[in-house]
Amino acid sequence: MRQNFNDRMIDRLPLPGKGERRAQYLDGKVPGFGVRVSSRGAKVFFITFRLNGKQRRMNLGQYPDTPLGQARGKAHGILNLLKQGIDPEKRNILTSVVGNGDGADEVSIDVDLLAQPGLITFGEAVDKYEHRYCKVKNKASWAREKVRVLRRSFPDWHDRPLEGITRKDIIEVLDDLVAADKPSAANHAHAVVRRFFKWCKAREEIGVNPATEIPKPAREKKRTRVLTEPEMVAVLKAARGLGYPFGTIVELLLLTGQRRGEVIGMRWSELDFKRRRWVIPGERTKNGRQQLVPLTPRILALLRSVRQGEADFLFPGRGLPDRALSGASMRKIAFDDLCGVKGWTLHDLRRTASTSLAMLGVRPHIIDRVLNHVVGEMSEVSRIYNLFEYEDEKRSAYRQWHAYLKRMVKSAAR
Repeated sequence: MRQNFNDRMIDRLPLPGKGERRAQYLDGKVPGFGVRVSSRGAKVFFITFRLNGKQRRMNLGQYPDTPLGQARGKAHGILNLLKQGIDPEKRNILTSVVGNGDGADEVSIDVDLLAQPGLITFGEAVDKYEHRYCKVKNKASWAREKVRVLRRSFPDWHDRPLEGITRKDIIEVLDDLVAADKPSAANHAHAVVRRFFKWCKAREEIGVNPATEIPKPAREKKRTRVLTEPEMVAVLKAARGLGYPFGTIVELLLLTGQRRGEVIGMRWSELDFKRRRWVIPGERTKNGRQQLVPLTPRILALLRSVRQGEADFLFPGRGLPDRALSGASMRKIAFDDLCGVKGWTLHDLRRTASTSLAMLGVRPHIIDRVLNHVVGEMSEVSRIYNLFEYEDEKRSAYRQWHAYLKRMVKSAAR
């Protein structure tokens, strides 16, 4: 009987029946991969396959000295070599071949298989990618995001040999994300894993790039959600009632129209209360351009309500003063119940602010600067050399927006 192995299941595998030397159990994920349990309770991973017309069995290590993920990774590596027509013996992987008395050959595999040249694990390759490419070529926030996606979207691959990962493996993970109603996450994982394997191929960590020509897994619908006036009032009231930290974050998102990561990662060193400015450095913005956000009376009052501690972050992580607050998605779920508004995301607050500014008559190129969008009508040279921040125009736009919100809340209270 085939079952998808996990550690708890392997721990509970029964001993062989009376008179039997060992029992054999097969995994439901990897063809030919299984565990043999001796009458004394020893558990050994193995894989069976046909090689040169003969049935082979390869021992992959004894459990728990060899973890399940590592054994499964070894099995994937062997199968991938066979698919490529490569005899594992010629890769110096096999160490001995002995008869086992049942008409098949039993082959022991070098326990250090994963250290063989060209057979580094996925996890090791991700570590290299992080330190030798992402942290060198990308902004810190984007570098962290790419590594996060690789580790969280493909957790079962950590101990698998990189050579053992196939095109089908990638497609299965992406299909599972789509089936879980996560089209955006699937497309994001698709983009990140394609870049990762392209880098691995260029560095000769793998011979064949398994991610080439894999189509985008899902058709994403562009979000158009804009909160209505009653919804904005409900969100504002709930945010003010909840207070610091998450309520303060939600209100700042609506008041400023800036991105979630920029607000959550706000630092005291970025704030100039004397000149009433919040300057977001380029390394923290999506487009790498410094952003100046004028601080209106309402924003100033909200920021001054936050108690300044030793951390530079206004919203530090719990017990981690050197990191920004985490867990926004889970906090948002609880906040939905508090405000009663459904079907919206934190990013929708940015779209709501933008749409409302347009409704109030603010000119499009000023809205672009409020949102720190690259302005379409400017030439490339102008984008580089025109350092005029339109601070007065942005401050005026914010005043109109905040006055509108104030009237809306006041009207709803009547």
